[in-house]
Amino acid sequence: MESLGFTTVNACYPMSAEETPPPGDGPESATVHAGEAVYAATSADDFIRFSRREKAALFAALFQVIPEFRGRLRIFTPRSSLLSLMRHYGGGTANGHYPCRGGIDFFFMDAARGHIFPCGYRGGEDLGLFSEFDPAGMAGAPFCDRCDWECFRDPSELFGPVMDVFTRPLSLAKRFFSDPAYRRTWIEDMRYALACDGCSAVIPPHPARLARFARPNASV
Repeated sequence: MESLGFTTVNACYPMSAEETPPPGDGPESATVHAGEAVYAATSADDFIRFSRREKAALFAALFQVIPEFRGRLRIFTPRSSLLSLMRHYGGGTANGHYPCRGGIDFFFMDAARGHIFPCGYRGGEDLGLFSEFDPAGMAGAPFCDRCDWECFRDPSELFGPVMDVFTRPLSLAKRFFSDPAYRRTWIEDMRYALACDGCSAVIPPHPARLARFARPNASV
């Protein structure tokens, strides 16, 4: 991507829908189903299906390699999100894994019909036409972790602690105190996002700012 002249990139996570839940991959309610998805970029093909162990390994690989390029490219993918997904699928602590804010702050529109959904993979929850939709009327706490769609997952993770500052500051303080690896990773993500101007497509990158994040080896 760099050799082609791109300055801003993003990592797309493994995404598949299941005809039936894979053995040992959790209850049916925690699975994205092929017939439910309204987002077309999904498939139930075995070629793109990954076990929990495979997903943990893939997220770990991304977590390790991204720092090698942060000094030269604006990479939207937050490493704190990858760390949380590694833990979620690797059987480690769930500390720091925020539920998706799809259906609360983020929504998906089916371009064919103009209907709004909480997410591209929650097609059973049609919220009606875009022209009649009032997002201000959507209230409630986030709860969903059925998929790893980076478009919703990454901002949910990156801004989860920011929301906690206003809603449950003591819980956030406890989390940061008990999980220094997550704390350091998240703080670096926020510093990097600011240096990237939020990865804005209309603002050119600042090489001097990015250079401060050049690291050959990743750590937490």
